[in-house]
This record gives sequence, C-alpha cells and structure tokens, in this order.
Amino acid sequence: MVLSYQFTFLLYTHCIVLFFFQCLSQEIFIPCLVDLCKSLWKILMSYHKLLTWHAGETTTKDSSTQLQSDSSPTSGTEELESSLDYVDQKLQNGSARIWQDVQTKIKTFLLACDFSGFKIDDFMQILSVTHTLRIVGKEFCSSESESLRDCMREASLRYFLEYHYLKLEELRIFIENEGWEVCPVRSDFNIRKLQEFKFLKHCTNSSLQLSSSMPNHEFYSYFKKFDEAGSPFEISKDNSEEDIYMSTKNSSNSRHRSPEIKNPENRNSMTLTDSEEDNETNEEDEFENKLSPIIITNTSLSILRLFGRYLNLMYLLKPIAYDVAVCMNQLFDYYFYSVFVFFGAENGEVPITKIPNAQLREALSRIRSKLIRTEGDVNSNGSGGCVLEPIASPLLDLTKEDGLFGLSERNIASESTVYLALQLDSLKQFIESHVSESHWESISELIDQSVIVSEGLRRLTFAGVSCKAVDYEMIVNRMETVNWEVKELMSQHSTYVDLLLRELQIFTMKIDTISKGVVISRPVLTILWEQIFKICCRAFVDGFSSTKKCSNSGRGLMQLDFTQFLSKLEKIAPVSLKGLPNREYVESYVKAYYMPEAIMEEWIQNHTEYSSKHLVSLVHCAWQDNRKARQFLLHVVEELEKVKRLQKI
Repeated sequence: MVLSYQFTFLLYTHCIVLFFFQCLSQEIFIPCLVDLCKSLWKILMSYHKLLTWHAGETTTKDSSTQLQSDSSPTSGTEELESSLDYVDQKLQNGSARIWQDVQTKIKTFLLACDFSGFKIDDFMQILSVTHTLRIVGKEFCSSESESLRDCMREASLRYFLEYHYLKLEELRIFIENEGWEVCPVRSDFNIRKLQEFKFLKHCTNSSLQLSSSMPNHEFYSYFKKFDEAGSPFEISKDNSEEDIYMSTKNSSNSRHRSPEIKNPENRNSMTLTDSEEDNETNEEDEFENKLSPIIITNTSLSILRLFGRYLNLMYLLKPIAYDVAVCMNQLFDYYFYSVFVFFGAENGEVPITKIPNAQLREALSRIRSKLIRTEGDVNSNGSGGCVLEPIASPLLDLTKEDGLFGLSERNIASESTVYLALQLDSLKQFIESHVSESHWESISELIDQSVIVSEGLRRLTFAGVSCKAVDYEMIVNRMETVNWEVKELMSQHSTYVDLLLRELQIFTMKIDTISKGVVISRPVLTILWEQIFKICCRAFVDGFSSTKKCSNSGRGLMQLDFTQFLSKLEKIAPVSLKGLPNREYVESYVKAYYMPEAIMEEWIQNHTEYSSKHLVSLVHCAWQDNRKARQFLLHVVEELEKVKRLQKI
C-alpha cells in the first residue's frame, strides 16, 4: 500500500510539473485527472479493506474473549481489548487523514488549471469526476469534502456565468432568426427524453424527485460495487439517440387528432376514448397520431436543452444551485420578453407602462431593468447577464390581412411561451431540493410568476388580431345613419347588424384556414372571441351614444339589434358566448334610458365604465323633454368627470 501511495504521489507531482510547463494540454487534462483519481481510489480501497478486515477480526476476538472472560477472567483479556480499541481508533483517525491528503492533491491539481477554455461537456465531465470523488469521501469517512467543494465552487461559478452570458447572446441570435413555425416533435414529447435530461435517471429512481445532491450511502456503496475490480471514475457516455421528432409521414395528420386528456399539463397522464382503447395494439406511429401536438419552436427547444444542462450543474455542484436557478429563469424571461416585443408591443404602440395587467406589467418592467441592455451600454465582464433587446426579422410580417395579421406566428409564439413556463414549473421540486431554504422562496416566486404572466401574455399577443377583426369605424358610422326616432316597435333588425355578422363570419373562415396549418387551442380561441366580443359591445355602445334623439321604440330597436346580434353570433363563434364578459355593458346602457331621475343619478355614479360622451348622450336622449332633470344629470356627469381627471394625476 505504501508503494502504491508513493507511486501515486510521484504521478501527481509529475502531472503538475508537466502542466506548469504547458505540456499538460486541455485535451489530456481530463484523462490525467481520471487516472489520478483511479490511483487514489486504489489507496482508498486498500485502506477500506483493511478497516473491514480489522472490524471483522475485532468482532471475532471480542466473541472469543467474552467466552474466556465468562469462564476465567484475566488481566490479559483486558489488555487485548484495550489494544484492539487503540488500533481501531488509530485506523479511524487515519482514514480522515488519508482523505484530507487526497483532497489536497486533487484540489492542487484542479487549481492549476484555467477552466475558461474548456467546452461545456468537458467541464461537466470534470464536475462529474469531482462529484463522484465527494461521494467516495462521504462513504469512506463520512466527510462532506468542504475543501474540494469550495475549490470547485468559485471556479465553477465563474465558468458558468460566462457560459450563461454566451448562451443569452446565442439565444438573442436564435430569436431574431426564428421563423415562428412549429418544431415537429412527437405528440408524446417529454423533456426527460432530451439528451440533456438523461442524467436524471442516474440520480434517483424517480427522475424528478431527488432529495439531496449527495446520494445516500446505501444507494451508491461504491466500495461494495467495485470491491473486486474497477473504479467509480470510469468515463462512460450515453450514446443512445433521442426519439423526440415525429416522422415526416405523420407530421400533418397529428396536428388535428387528439384524445381526451384529463390533465393537459401532464402529458404522460392520458385517458383514451373507448374506440381508441380497442386499438391499443396498433403500431407506435399510428398511436402517435392520436395525441395532441405540442407547440414549441426551435428556440424554445434549445432553451429546454439548456434547462437540462443547468439542472445537471445543480446536481453536480449544489453550492451554486441558486445562481443556476436564477439564470434558468433568465432564459425563460428573455424568450418571454422577446415574444412581447415582437407580438405584444405592436411596434412600440403598446408600451409596458400602458399594459392593464399589473402582474404582466411588473414582470416586463423587471426583465427590462435587470436583463435587457441597449446599444452603447457596457457590460463590464460579461457576467452581468445583460443582453441586447432582440430585433424582429424582416421576414416576420404582421400586416397581412389574409394571414389575420400574423395569427399563426402569434399563436406559435404564445403557446410555446406557455409550454416553456409549464416545463419550468414542472422542475420546481428538483430545484427546491438543491437550493437552500433561505433562497428558495425567491426562486419559487419567480417560477410561479413565469406561469402566470405567460398566460397573461396570450391576451396581449392576440389583441393585435382581434382589434382588426371588424371595421370598427364603419360599423359605428352605419349606426349613426339609423333612425332611432321610430314611432312603432320594429320587427326587423337594422342592416348594420348583418354587416357586422358578415365580417365576423369571414374572420371565422380565415381562422379555419389557418388552423389547417397549425393547431389553435381552445384557450386561444376563447381569448380571441372574448376580445372580439368586447370590441363589438363597445361598438354598439359607441353607436347608440352617437344618436341625438331617440324614442321609446328606438330603444326597443336597439335591444332588438343587440339580441339579434347575439343570436346569430352564437352560430358563428366556435366558443360559447354565455361566459363572455361585456354583454351587460350593452344591455345596461340601453335599459338606463327608462330609469327615473333619482335612479339614473345613482346609476351614473356607479357605472364608471362608460365615458362622458356615453353618459351625456344618454341624458340628452332620456330627458330631452325635461330641461331641469337634464341639466341636473349633466352636472352629475361633469362632476364625475372631474373626479376621474383628479384620479389620473
């Protein structure tokens, strides 16, 4: 054992000398590190066997000594027991000293190298070796290997932050050149099938449930596993191929067929319909066609791969887990912010400060202040995590009316953002097991916010489509030409209703055409029609308020027009209108015409959603024959407007 120890020390010293003379290149650094660890492993294994043998001998002699002491206790027995305890104590203390010596040698070897030039796979291999070495130390003498861990922490954090900054820059380039088309992954795609996530199966039996980055003694037991031969430092690579892309022959069919899914957020938990259960023995490709397609882009897939690498870094080096978790969220934040810039900001027409959704506004403001930098800003060392705001590709055209102003691209961008947020959320349990309790709350809030704001971004993304679904000004102008002073109740609705319904019918037909190329999910359709219905309701109120005079029969005609619109729209819209808001917005405005003076005063004060123009028109029409009541109510409207102006200041 002594000769082996001396040989290892000479090998270690020789490697250090070679390195300082620049003979130990990066290409052979890892093999030398592995060979050094293997040699040190032999020393540790020899000493472990000595401890095991001595423990067995001690147990045997203790038994025989106990028998002798029961029959004829002597002073020799006591001396033997004392001698055995002394040897056992020395051996136990020796294991700690040997392990400390091993740490010192590995630490010196590692500190002599500059990791900045290493590729990420090579650097991960170095981390894997040192991580395995720490597990060996845990089993050998219950050491936490603080010296080795702290040595790698500083170097790893420096390397990782530089790597992360470069990946953010790459991400910017990818996003600027993104075609916003669906990446053709299989319908049963799962992030654990990505090569970058395959390390999870070596961590624990449950891929995403890991209680500690230092596995327990019984699970690994390297000294039992390699008792006869070998070592835990053998380099083995997983050369298995990914199976995440759908076959070309199924890429079009799988867009339109989907089974009944109980939980859409867990794509591994599916329930097939009765007819599909009869065909469970079909070929795998045929089964794949029955699954709902997943909408992700090439860029979001690249981010998922980075998620896997970052999780692996957490696993291999827990002390930097918090920094890695923050950077993981930055990857999502940049993608999320880019989707807003391209599809939500509408070329700067929708500034962040004007966004009504408070959570969305705060999230975008946080990202812009902490992550985005403008041209001319200096990023001192590249580790600040700042990256330039992306510039949309000239090929991204959101002005074509035939394509519903980029509905397909908006849909893909929005849904890929939501999917990315859900995948980040699914990794919370793994991240929590590696991040300290003091830091976990802030990380958890960031991840939770990512899911919430990605849903909110949907509405902002599709607002650029829904606001152009109908010719708003044309409809309002047509309503101004309607005679609202009719003397008798009308049985036929006004012609502008048919014009509005025809525009919405054409809009629906265009959506059907676009959905043949990319799936438009039910949540997206619901958001679109919520926004369109809101715009239509505002058009009705704007049109009704444009009239100067109106009879009771005219108010009846207004109710008839809106009722007819709702009835026909139910047949056109692909979603139910019962749960859509703003219906009462129109009905309440029309009914207010019949209110007495005192009730109308209270109604005006309580319904601040109407503009002064709406309220003034209502008062003039309702009290056109009562000058006193008209003036009093106009004064109420004027005072209410003053209060609104003061609140804005």
